[in-house]
Amino acid sequence: MINPVALGTLVFEYLEVPANSRRIKVKTLKSWGFDLLKGRIDGQAGWFVAEVGARHGGDSYTENEKTYDVDEVIKELSSNENIEVAIELIEGTAWLAGVLCDEDDVAHEIFMLPAAATLSAFLKKQRLDKLAGCIRSVGTMTGIVTHRGEHGKPLPYEELPNEIRRFLKDARKQVAKKTGSSRIALACFGENKDRLPRYWLSWMLPTIDLLDASIAKKTDQLLKELP
Repeated sequence: MINPVALGTLVFEYLEVPANSRRIKVKTLKSWGFDLLKGRIDGQAGWFVAEVGARHGGDSYTENEKTYDVDEVIKELSSNENIEVAIELIEGTAWLAGVLCDEDDVAHEIFMLPAAATLSAFLKKQRLDKLAGCIRSVGTMTGIVTHRGEHGKPLPYEELPNEIRRFLKDARKQVAKKTGSSRIALACFGENKDRLPRYWLSWMLPTIDLLDASIAKKTDQLLKELP
């Protein structure tokens, strides 16, 4: 038999095909904590990344059995160059893959980073502690969970507290329509002795979108406004 809580849980879906890739600028890469470098990898011309400020033009170093020679730290790409990033799932782990297309339309893989660790570092740098503390899983979609109090019999939509209804409205209007994909599962159980709503909420959003500062900040703000 289905759990009674599940029978009363409200679900709000705004589902298109989740965004799995996007084009970014060098400043976005820097906001994730990385510099874009141009130089040579094992003697072959190429592009690669390093932690912000860790490498400079003229540096040579070895990492993962490869030798890197840095010619310059790239501040901005030309109009004919671009970076495309995507989330790839490999044996249950999400990776953030980055490819740079140069002026000759040649694709260079510049990084393959663990998506969860990259997202965590990004949220820490942006000081989005509420959002970071609610994340429970990271794949193509990121799972966000927050709750207050004990379970009980879920309330129907028309009996939800005004604060919860406002959150649902703003989450769909200010976040879901920007990401193109969102799923909220909510069970609200009435008030506790302090007259605060008791609830369990699960929110799924595309990982690639949460690496966008504007979307991440709005998501963090909405979670903070929950009672």
